Amino acid sequence: MMKFVCDTELIERMINNRGWLFVIFFSRFSIPCDQFLLEVRRLSDELWRSAMFLGLDVDENPTKTAELTIFEFPTTVILKGPNAVARYAGPYSREALLARFKELRKVHR
Repeated sequence: MMKFVCDTELIERMINNRGWLFVIFFSRFSIPCDQFLLEVRRLSDELWRSAMFLGLDVDENPTKTAELTIFEFPTTVILKGPNAVARYAGPYSREALLARFKELRKVHR
């Protein structure tokens, strides 16, 4: 399941994260973002025991988006614990994200 958060909740969850965390930065005014969020929701339903999924609307949270130098939407940041281990700009299919996640899990145990 994917949860939508504000910037203050996002920072708290990133700092306190102990497992895998996908953070999706999206614009609600973007058709590619809408389509990508459908793929992410499918993936989050599949990986709910392995990873947490958070969505941050960049239109409602421009400060945090700028601080993290995120200028292309959608952007996916994957964290292992409090550390970012991957960052992908642009929309991906559920299959492509899953393949990338499996590779990351091999490298970052």
